[in-house]
Amino acid sequence: MFVALLTYVSSFVIRAPFLSPPTKLLASLERADPEAPPRPFFPSPSDLSTKVKSSIGPVPIDCYVDAYVMANEKKYAVGSPCDYCVALCSYENEGQLVPIEEGDEILDRLFPIAEKVIEEEFGEDLALVRTAQTLTLVGELDLDEEDEDEEDGDGEGSDTISEGEGAYEQDDEEEVELLLAFDFEEREYNLVRMMDPVLLVGEVREGDKVVLLSDEESEEVLPIVEETFMKDM
Repeated sequence: MFVALLTYVSSFVIRAPFLSPPTKLLASLERADPEAPPRPFFPSPSDLSTKVKSSIGPVPIDCYVDAYVMANEKKYAVGSPCDYCVALCSYENEGQLVPIEEGDEILDRLFPIAEKVIEEEFGEDLALVRTAQTLTLVGELDLDEEDEDEEDGDGEGSDTISEGEGAYEQDDEEEVELLLAFDFEEREYNLVRMMDPVLLVGEVREGDKVVLLSDEESEEVLPIVEETFMKDM
């Protein structure tokens, strides 16, 4: 297993450890039922209208809800994706591993190729899905075998990646596992699996529908949610 360091922090994704500045705004936390079924977190309508031009995604991402936070007279759900969080990346900026973000026009051309590569490599065991906020890999990875390889020292290595503009201020390096590499338009791309915990935050709206935060909403809400989550969980 090849391990790298990835700076991949979006404005409405929380990655442990939390590094947000404290806030004086009051908020309360309600623990979710651990036996409750997963809930779909839908893309923010504003992000769909301004960033996504493709008809192939993103689709809602299924999450196990860890807690609900009440803040500013609104209810927010904090959830962990059910499937493996992954990213498509390329080496840029003097060897740094850089993710292809949703809204980048190349993703519309790149995703179908990556989807086909996954199908050829893993058959029906795994499927790449263009879910909201982060790509996911649905199925079962043989992590036990990979962990043994890591303990034996096979394929060790590290790299860094630059975070995008407007990213929420957090730890700017993240450890990832490189799953595979492929060429597209005379360039090499990598599919990586996030190894740090990923938590998504969405507002619970009318009809009990959970909608991921827009960039603007996240600037105001994330510090409150993070501080409340750290304190009470």
